Amino acid sequence: SPNTDATNESGFSGLPGGYRSGNDGGFSDVGSSGYWWSSTENDTGYAWGRGLTYSSGTAGQYDYDERGGLSVRCLRD
Repeated sequence: SPNTDATNESGFSGLPGGYRSGNDGGFSDVGSSGYWWSSTENDTGYAWGRGLTYSSGTAGQYDYDERGGLSVRCLRD
């Protein structure tokens, strides 16, 4: 709630941990969005990440400064 587009059909209930800025180390979007690192580097010093927000039913792809901080999802084989 209030995201009426969310279905959780994937089974992944991403919690809104926000992110840590690579510039000043400050935290943002805690409680409203969650961001997770991808294993794919986009450019030197930048990597792809995925984000979920409470107001959207889709996942976004973002280019993040690797000095910042995103959540990590661990999967077991």
